[in-house]
Amino acid sequence: MKRFIIKFLILFAIIDGYLFWYRFFVYPNISGDMGYLAKLPFGKAYNEQIVNSNKINGCYVSNIYSIDSIPVRRIVTIGDSFSQQDTLGYQQYLGHRIGDTIFNIPINNTATHSPEQTFVRLVNRGLLDSTTNIVIIQSVERSMLGRLSDLNFIDTTEVELRKRPIKKTNSNPDYVGEAMHKMRLLLGYRRPILKYDLSKPLFTHPKYSKNIYIYHSPFIGDTDLNFPKDTLFVMRAYENLEKLYAFATQHSIRILYLIAPDKYDVYYPYILNSPGYNMTLDFCPQNNFIVNPKTIFSRAL
Repeated sequence: MKRFIIKFLILFAIIDGYLFWYRFFVYPNISGDMGYLAKLPFGKAYNEQIVNSNKINGCYVSNIYSIDSIPVRRIVTIGDSFSQQDTLGYQQYLGHRIGDTIFNIPINNTATHSPEQTFVRLVNRGLLDSTTNIVIIQSVERSMLGRLSDLNFIDTTEVELRKRPIKKTNSNPDYVGEAMHKMRLLLGYRRPILKYDLSKPLFTHPKYSKNIYIYHSPFIGDTDLNFPKDTLFVMRAYENLEKLYAFATQHSIRILYLIAPDKYDVYYPYILNSPGYNMTLDFCPQNNFIVNPKTIFSRAL
C-alpha cells in the first residue's frame, strides 16, 4: 500500500508540474494563429513586434454588415478569412496608400458561399453594379481552384453576411484542457500544424528562424494544390476565372482577382525534406485583372 501511495504521489507531482509549466511558461507566451493551433510559445512580445512594425495609424477599412449599404464609387472587397483582418489586413495598407476607405463585405465563407460565388450573386441580385469603383475578389490559393470550378453564373441565392462581432468579456481559460491539448500535440496525435526545417534563416524569431510551421491541410488531400495542369478540373477552374471577368465586364463592373498564396508554396524552395510541390499558381493565367503576388513574395526572401 505504501509503495502504491508513493507511486501515486510521484505521478501526481509530475502531472501537477506539467500543468504548472504550461500555465505559467507556455500559455502566457502563445500568440498568433499558428501559435494557438500548435500551442507554441512564440512570445507575446514577438507577436507585438510584428504587429507594431506593420502598424498604420488610423482606420482605412470598414466592414459592411447590411447588404443594402454597399457604397457607390468606392473600392469593395469580397474575400475569405484573409480579407477579415480589419486594420491588420491588406485593405488597411491599400486604403492608406490611396488615402481612402476600403469597404469589405464580410461573408459567411463556406463551400457554397465562396467569395467568387458571392460576387456573382450580388451582381445577379442587382446589389453590385457599375456604380461601384472596383471590386476586389480575394481567394486563398489552397481553395481557389475548387471555388472557381464550381461557379454558377446564374445563381441568385441570397447572400449571407457575418454578424457584427460582439465584444467578448474576459473569461477564465480552461488551463487543464489546454494543457491536455498540448500533451496530445507533444505525443504527435492529430497535429494540426506541421513543422519543417529551412535551409537558411528566414524569420526574425531567435529560436524559430530556421523553422516553418504550416497548417496540415495541404498535405491531407482535401485541397487543390497538386493537380496536373491538363486535368479537366484545373482547366475548368481557370476557364471560369476568365468567364468571371467577362461576367463582370458584361455588367460594367471592374474587378481584380487577388490570390493569397499558400505559405508552403512561397517558402517551398527553402523547405528541407519537402513532401511535394504545389503547382497551382504555376498554371495561373497572366491577365491584368489577376493579382498573383507569389513571385513578389518569393523575391523578398
